[in-house]
Amino acid sequence: MSSLIKDQAPIDKEIANALINATPENWRAAEMAVERQDDGVHETMQIVISSPEGYREPVVPTDEIYSALYKLSDVFRLHGAIWKGVSYSISQRDDDNWGFSVRFEY
Repeated sequence: MSSLIKDQAPIDKEIANALINATPENWRAAEMAVERQDDGVHETMQIVISSPEGYREPVVPTDEIYSALYKLSDVFRLHGAIWKGVSYSISQRDDDNWGFSVRFEY
């Protein structure tokens, strides 16, 4: 396993758990799209959280989500890589456990 993946995996889990905690209790799935911008001095992230099930309640990214995303960015930078965007999808399975997937845009 590469060093980046080893360092990234616990942060991905932290982000997924923070997303689960941020969504309304009746949601069984959520998607979070993150656009990262860096002008060399400041790094910002635009985050949109939505329901693939069609729920319309607004979900505001929590401090835990922001903190973990900046941690993820730092780990990538340490390994000489950086992403422009990342998407997290979470879903509750029939056994009530949650799963997640991650997709990066470079």
